[in-house]
Amino acid sequence: GGIFLTAGLGILREMFCKHENKADLVPVDFVVATTIKLLHRTATFYHGRKAEAGAGAPRAIAAPSVNVTGASVKGGATDVAVAAASASAQQQVQAPGPSSASSTGTNDNVGPTMPFVYQSCTSSSLNAMRWQVAHTAVIPYWNAHPHPKAIGPAEFTFMPSWWSYRVRFIALRVIPVMGMKAAASLPYVGSPQRKKLITRLEKAIFRSGDLQRQFLPFMTNEWTFDNTNSAGLDEYVLPEQQKRFECDTFDINWHAYVEMYSYGMVKYIMKTDDGRPMPTVPASGREEFLKASL
Repeated sequence: GGIFLTAGLGILREMFCKHENKADLVPVDFVVATTIKLLHRTATFYHGRKAEAGAGAPRAIAAPSVNVTGASVKGGATDVAVAAASASAQQQVQAPGPSSASSTGTNDNVGPTMPFVYQSCTSSSLNAMRWQVAHTAVIPYWNAHPHPKAIGPAEFTFMPSWWSYRVRFIALRVIPVMGMKAAASLPYVGSPQRKKLITRLEKAIFRSGDLQRQFLPFMTNEWTFDNTNSAGLDEYVLPEQQKRFECDTFDINWHAYVEMYSYGMVKYIMKTDDGRPMPTVPASGREEFLKASL
């Protein structure tokens, strides 16, 4: 969101990023649906375990087995980083599906246990969001609907080399703003208003550089999270519940999603009511398929 916003306001102009890399952007309704299904499965699983323990001889209670099916990464992350990314998920549990051997843990005393990590993600699907899609959606949208606080037209360039990015950023952003700042302090040229404007521009420029630093691991590496455990939750709910709490990544039109994301930031985060229309959302792949099948 921060990248979309600063690029749309004309602040972020270049990024050290591989445009073909995946950006694991996760719709919030996916997270909510996964959480609801997980809570349901957790309750039914442990309710059944308590019933078993009450009906038979007392048995030891073991913690759920840890089955970290977390993140794999291209570009230099270590196993420690992968484990840390996986362990950062909430310690939620779910019963494994009967057909998912990789998600099953066992204990001699208590029988099947539950996986420990669940990823609500999009990067492991064939319809993964990539940085290039963000570029082709963000720039036209913000230029068609410029924000009153934008400092210029929206445009940014992917830089494949760190040093080329730094040279461009310093030459085209840092040096000019430092020159304007010095000129604004000169007698007969500068003024309090100009100093104030240059100070705001300086903060915006260095904020864009700091944003690049914060997102560097995710823009130069490709993170792929495994959602096998989360997908297995559908085996334990009714068909109508599966439909209500769907998490099908193929239903996402990422171009339309990014446009709607930008619209939402303007209206609900920046609290700007400039009369811009809500972006149109095309029919999903599933809806198109159903139409063609009739």
